[in-house]
Amino acid sequence: MDKKFEDLPCSAKLVLKVIEMKGRTTFKELKEETLLPDRTLREAIRILKERGAIRSKICLDDTRTRYYEISCLELSEFMDKLEKEDEREIMRGEE
Repeated sequence: MDKKFEDLPCSAKLVLKVIEMKGRTTFKELKEETLLPDRTLREAIRILKERGAIRSKICLDDTRTRYYEISCLELSEFMDKLEKEDEREIMRGEE
């Protein structure tokens, strides 16, 4: 797998996890779920968009609102890898 997702900041990984769990998500929903400051959240979104991890779409009901969603299969594979690593860490902690 391409290394472009390996060195993401923690804030970007958190945003990705929320989008993965909730699906299509607005900035407001991301802010509520992550509790990140606006500036940090905007920077995480910028990084993720630049790397092709997420894409934004305009809401047709309110054109001031954008939705964010995962945009590539490669990223889904990366998220699966992170989840497996988390499971291994949990299992090690239970031993």
